[in-house]
Amino acid sequence: MVISDDVAQNVAGFDLLIDFTRPEGTLEHLDICVAHHKQMVIGTTGFDDAGKAAIKAASEKSYRFCLKLQRWGESGV
Repeated sequence: MVISDDVAQNVAGFDLLIDFTRPEGTLEHLDICVAHHKQMVIGTTGFDDAGKAAIKAASEKSYRFCLKLQRWGESGV
């Protein structure tokens, strides 16, 4: 397991990135993962429409699937 604040510098050290950052950081990490054929789990929330479209476009470039979970109620799930 690699824990780092610099995904680009450590891209050779992981096969799967788990991201719980901010939307702008997640989208940067998404670009890195797509470019290096890495898997990614996104736990970040708060994407605008452009961010959601970027995630959807990235998921269509991969044989992997994207599962979108919605928050239910005020407390979330």
